[in-house]
Amino acid sequence: MLAYFSFKNHGPFKSECVFDMRAVDAYKEHQSTVAHPTKDVGILKIATVYGANAAGKSQFVDAYSCFRHMVSRSFGGVREAMEESYAPFLFSAESSDAETEYEGMYVDEGGSYRYGFSHNNERVLEEWLYFVNAETRRASMILERDKDGLRLGASVRSECQKYATDIADDTLALSFFRRLTLKTKVFAHVARCIVDILPISSRMCTAEIGYTLRRYFEHDFDEKEKEALLGLLASIDSGINDITVEKSSSGVQVLTHHTGLDGCDYVAPLEIESSGTRKVIALYSYFNAAVAMGKGLLIDELDAQLHPLLLKYLVDMFKREGSFGQLIYTCHDTSLLDKRYIRRDQIWIIEKGIGGASRMYSVAEFKPRKDLRLSSAYLSGVFGGVPTILESDVEEEC
Repeated sequence: MLAYFSFKNHGPFKSECVFDMRAVDAYKEHQSTVAHPTKDVGILKIATVYGANAAGKSQFVDAYSCFRHMVSRSFGGVREAMEESYAPFLFSAESSDAETEYEGMYVDEGGSYRYGFSHNNERVLEEWLYFVNAETRRASMILERDKDGLRLGASVRSECQKYATDIADDTLALSFFRRLTLKTKVFAHVARCIVDILPISSRMCTAEIGYTLRRYFEHDFDEKEKEALLGLLASIDSGINDITVEKSSSGVQVLTHHTGLDGCDYVAPLEIESSGTRKVIALYSYFNAAVAMGKGLLIDELDAQLHPLLLKYLVDMFKREGSFGQLIYTCHDTSLLDKRYIRRDQIWIIEKGIGGASRMYSVAEFKPRKDLRLSSAYLSGVFGGVPTILESDVEEEC
C-alpha cells in the first residue's frame, strides 16, 4: 500500500510536495477506511483531492504517472521514457532546467520500502532504496546512487555487484535489477508496488473509454461479474437488464438489453449508451479489480458525469473489509465532504499561488473540529483551494 508520495519540480509544483496516506492516529472515525498492513501502521484506503480549476490537480496525477512510467520503462537506455517524464516548473530560471525528484513509500506485512530518484531529461542523477523490517524495526540500505556511482546493501551486494557497471546513465537501477533473474525479489517487489497503483486521466471518460471497455469485456467479464454489474446498473436506472458479449475473430461486440414499451426485449450496441453509463461500467471494471487484488487507483476528475449518490457508491467499494485496495481521486463535487462519509485526514487541497507555483496540503493541518461542516468550510475558503469569483457588473433586473 502507498504510505506517501512526494515530488518536486514537476509541472506547477516547484517546491517539494508530500501526499501522505498514513492515517492520523487521533482520528477514530470511519475505521473501515483504514487498513493495517502491519499491526502498528494505519494506511488510508481512500483520499480525495480538491482545488480550483488549473490549480494542479491533474498535474498531481501526472506526477505519479511519470514516476510509474520511468520505473516501468527505464531499462536498457530508454531515453524516450526519461524525456517524456521530464516536465520541470517553467516559471523560474532556477527550476526550468533543474532536476525533478520523486519518492514513494510502500508498506506491506513485511515492512516499508522507501524508493526514489532524481533525473533531468538526459540521465538519472540520484537513486535510493531503503527497507525497514516490520518485526525488528531495523532499517537497511538496498541501494544508493549518486555522481560517485552505485552502492549496494549487504543483502543484495554479493548477487548484484557484478552488474553495477552495466547500468547506463539513463536507466534506473531498480528497473535494471528487476528484469534480471535474481534470487532476491526485492527489486521486483518494489517495482510492482509502484506499478500496482494505476493513474487514470480524465481522458478515460472520452478518448480512451472505448479501449477500456473493450479490454474489460474481452478479458475480465464473466457471469459473476455480470450479476454484480447489472445490479449496479439497475440501481442507477440505466434501463439495462442484461448484457451479452459476442466474440469473433474480428473483435468483441457488446450488446445491452432493454425492455421496451411493449414488454419485449430490445438489443442495442454498448456504443450508443450514454457517456455516463459507459463511464460507470469502465470505472466498475477498474474498481472491482483494484479492491479484489489490493491494488490502487489514482483518478483525475472522478466526479465528472457521475451523480453524487453514484460517486458515493463507487467510493464505498474501497471500504470492503480485508481489502488493501486504495483509491485516490481529484474532485469538485463536495457532496462527500461530510463527517458521515469521510475523515479529516482523507481530504487534500491543491492551491496555486503567486508566480504559478502550486502547493498541496492536508485539511488535517488545520486541526478542524470533528463537528465542523467540512463542505461549507471548504466552499467558504477556510481551507483555501477555491477560485476567486468576481462579482458581475450586470445590474440586477427588477
